Amino acid sequence: MKYDISLMPLSERRAKIQKSQEASSKVSQLDDFRGGSIELKVIDLPISLPVYRMANCRTYSEQKNTVSEKNLSLDFFDKGQESSSAQAEQHLILRKITKNAKASIAKIDEVLEQEGQREPLLITASGVVVNGNRRLSAMRDLFALDPVKYARFSHVKCAVLPADATSDDIDDIEAVLQARPQTKLDYDWIGDAQLVRRQLEKG
Repeated sequence: MKYDISLMPLSERRAKIQKSQEASSKVSQLDDFRGGSIELKVIDLPISLPVYRMANCRTYSEQKNTVSEKNLSLDFFDKGQESSSAQAEQHLILRKITKNAKASIAKIDEVLEQEGQREPLLITASGVVVNGNRRLSAMRDLFALDPVKYARFSHVKCAVLPADATSDDIDDIEAVLQARPQTKLDYDWIGDAQLVRRQLEKG
C-alpha cells in the first residue's frame, strides 16, 4: 500500500513541536553543531508531521532526473518544501535510492522491522528532517503497508534543533553527519560536489 503525503501547515507544525518540546524531559546530544556539542530535546511526533528536506544533497541528482522525466518545472523541488506534491515525489526518490543502495549498507527496512527506530530523526523547529529522511520514508511505507503490525511507527522519535538554526548550520550538519561513507549511504559524485560547493561558498 502506498503512503499518502498529508502535509501539516507550517504554523501548526511549529506549534506542535514547541509544545512537545516543553513537555519532554528526554534529550539527545549532537556533537557537531557550531563547533561544539549541544543537548536537543527528543519528542514523539505523528509520522505524518515531519517534512522531507528538499535541499538534501543525496537526492539532488534524482531530483533533476525526476524533473526531466516528468516534465516538471525546473524549480519544482527548490520551491517545494511546503508542497504536498513535491514531498510525494521526494518520498519516491528516497525509497528509490534506499532500495538501490549497495549490499554493504544495512537494509533500512529490514533493520526497522527487526529493531524499530533505534535513534531519533534530527529535525528543525519547523519539522524539516535534517538527518533521517530515508529512515522516515521507510517507516512511512511500513506503516502504510500494515498499520496494525507496524503500529509502533504511527509516531516517530525526533531530536529538535534550536529554533535559530540557519541553512548554513544545516549544511554543516549534513556535511558532518551524512557524508561519512563508513556508516552512511554514499552520495553519488554530483551530490558530493553539491555538498562541497556549499561549503566552499561559505569559505
